[in-house]
Amino acid sequence: MLDDFREWLSDNLRYILLGVAIVLVAVIIICAVRLIGGSSKKNDQSAKQEQAVVGENQENVTEAAASGSELELTKDDTAILTLMKEYYTAIAANDTAALSSLVDPWDDLSKEHIRFSDDIESYNDISTYSAAGINDGEYVVFNSYYSKIKGIDTLVPTMVVVYVKTAQDGTLKIYSYEDRDTAVADYVTKVSSQENVRELISKVNNEYQQAIASDSALASYLNGEKTTESGDAGTAAAGSSMVSKADLNIRQEPGTDANVIGVVPSGETVEVVAQADDGWVQINYVTQAGTVTGYVKSEYLTSASGSTVAETSSTSGTAAGSGTGTQDTAANGTGTSSQGSVQLTSEGDGSSTAA
Repeated sequence: MLDDFREWLSDNLRYILLGVAIVLVAVIIICAVRLIGGSSKKNDQSAKQEQAVVGENQENVTEAAASGSELELTKDDTAILTLMKEYYTAIAANDTAALSSLVDPWDDLSKEHIRFSDDIESYNDISTYSAAGINDGEYVVFNSYYSKIKGIDTLVPTMVVVYVKTAQDGTLKIYSYEDRDTAVADYVTKVSSQENVRELISKVNNEYQQAIASDSALASYLNGEKTTESGDAGTAAAGSSMVSKADLNIRQEPGTDANVIGVVPSGETVEVVAQADDGWVQINYVTQAGTVTGYVKSEYLTSASGSTVAETSSTSGTAAGSGTGTQDTAANGTGTSSQGSVQLTSEGDGSSTAA
């Protein structure tokens, strides 16, 4: 009997092993399918959870805006504060290599909006106040700092606003949104009008007024020098060319309450059209998109032959002034105005726009 079984086993062993192998392969395939399916479901669930976080954040922002409630401001978040200190250190040093790693995207449009000033020695005592951005990992950041101007002891209180995003590698980057993302620009404007933000601006405004009241040299610098020489804008004939001494708002009508229809960057040439009342002049400013005709304060124009460019263009965009009150001058990128209203620039280089 045993001999018969051994003989049968010997004759059929290869078939038995083949069957066992088929069973093992089937088991492996079943386990692999279940493993892949479970992983896929887990990934889908993670993705849905991530989308839910973003959606919840957007919903909170929308509800806050609709109800009139305010987004909470976080002071000196460690990662955000570190980013801003690195950013302003790079601005003060004109370090474009460092800026390229801090600003995203770093392209020609971004470079056009960063402004360097030879007059600013440093940006001191930087503080940040951040609110939730449109999506998870994004922030509206209000930077408060004190600009040190060469040759002037008193520091200039300043506040600017930037938008920050979390990059794919997890690092924070300053998002150059001006002229490329109207949704972000509109959102920043809304957050800037919150009462808690306006309180911050008011605080900086008060410090600014105290600074210029205590230092006549600072007051003169921030107000700019009004030339009375023949050929300045006050006496320039129609058709003459003038140069802007600061980033200069072009307004639809002569007056700081009129709508801003464009900006003349510092050092750009304009054509005088006609004189207006109260120190305003009508000008033509030629851009790639066409010619902008409007009104600017004549005190911020100088004759083309004797002009000096205080700043060179390179990420901030035009001054938004959201929730800041009037938008009058700031000399050489301090971010403050000649009439004491803190100027919120759109991407945080500290520059601001005149009149």
